[in-house]
Amino acid sequence: MKLSIPITEMIQKRHSVRTYEDQALSPQDRAALVDCMNQLDNPFGVSVHKYIIDKKLSSNGEKLGTYGVIKGASTFLGVSIPNTKLAPLAAGYEFENLILYATHLGLGTVWLAATFNRESFTAAMDIPKDELLPAISPVGYAAAKRSLKETLMRSTMKSSARKPW
Repeated sequence: MKLSIPITEMIQKRHSVRTYEDQALSPQDRAALVDCMNQLDNPFGVSVHKYIIDKKLSSNGEKLGTYGVIKGASTFLGVSIPNTKLAPLAAGYEFENLILYATHLGLGTVWLAATFNRESFTAAMDIPKDELLPAISPVGYAAAKRSLKETLMRSTMKSSARKPW
């Protein structure tokens, strides 16, 4: 699938969001994401399975699968792949396209590869036992104010100090 969005603009606009408004995705936004997921492919010839699930996290940062890093999110995206050589590249290609499309819709996201409980998400997404779950992302409406933990993480990782385009 070739995304018909201003890709360069979305790359420049996109930033990680770890604190979300406590509201579900609108039916229109959810449907647009599902439609995008159904059209994605990759140039590596690897089958990548895409998932969207609703899994409520408490507003106080309950460590329900994300170790308290994500606050307020109720919807998550994920990808699973076979354990083959080019599969991680294929997953990255498709997932980044999905993330950029979410940005185009005005939604916040953040790639999570280490700060989530793989067992709970593997079970919730019903991922086959022989596939890998390399990454997930919450998806939703960014909160007006970042949590203290997110502010500290962004400062430590120098997230706001991007190099010029």
